[in-house]
Amino acid sequence: MQLPDTNLSPQKYETQISQSVILNEDSETVVKGRISHTGMGCGSGQENCHFVLQYGGWPINVYYSYSSEGETCANEEAARHAEEINNGDEVEVFAKYYSVGSLSTCDSADYYIRQLPTGD
Repeated sequence: MQLPDTNLSPQKYETQISQSVILNEDSETVVKGRISHTGMGCGSGQENCHFVLQYGGWPINVYYSYSSEGETCANEEAARHAEEINNGDEVEVFAKYYSVGSLSTCDSADYYIRQLPTGD
């Protein structure tokens, strides 16, 4: 994942993301942006499928499928929607904020990934 400004320190990136993502009391958020990379982490031997969403010029990893020690992602609908998006698509995501630059739709069936109409 590349930062928008190559001179930007990891601490400044963390500050910028933290200030731009608005969370509710359950650390959930809704973000809209353009997909820059799809199908990340889904290859053979990899277990954390995600895509990269450009949000306000900042890259955010959106995890939609995982498998680890017998646990799997509980939100199959969001995973199906993630498989249908392409680089350049505009999407809206409702997800749990886990760490700087990382969201996940796996913890609740209420979380979603929606493709937005062109020009939205």
